[in-house]
Amino acid sequence: MSKSVHSRIKTDHFFPGIYFSVLLNSIFGNGILFVHFLPMKNLMDKIKKLPIELIFWCGALISLWLFDPYGSHYSLCPLDNLGVKWCPGCGLGRSIGLLMKGNFIASWEMHPLAGFALVVIIFRIFEIIKHLKTTNNYG
Repeated sequence: MSKSVHSRIKTDHFFPGIYFSVLLNSIFGNGILFVHFLPMKNLMDKIKKLPIELIFWCGALISLWLFDPYGSHYSLCPLDNLGVKWCPGCGLGRSIGLLMKGNFIASWEMHPLAGFALVVIIFRIFEIIKHLKTTNNYG
């Protein structure tokens, strides 16, 4: 059996950031051309390393804190969109926002489980940070 020769040709003057890998197979006598988008691969590797859940929960809490709970809003609740009058989760986000602003009575009246939900979310944020610190040797 003959060996395959793998060569990499850098073509920055034609295609910036794109590398062509040519696999020359001497058995069949033809070459197979593979195109690698290395900058995109590096970008995807960096995105995979981001703590997406941590970013989501922190962004959600910040947006609930900045959101006006008494203003008009669009409901993402499927039960509310179907016309059901009562839903166990409706008002939870607005209630968490009121709780973070210090309106404890209004928060309790809107949804009594907002305090529990806020504690669970904050606990989850700290657990993610603790996991990142232990796995990536931060601190």
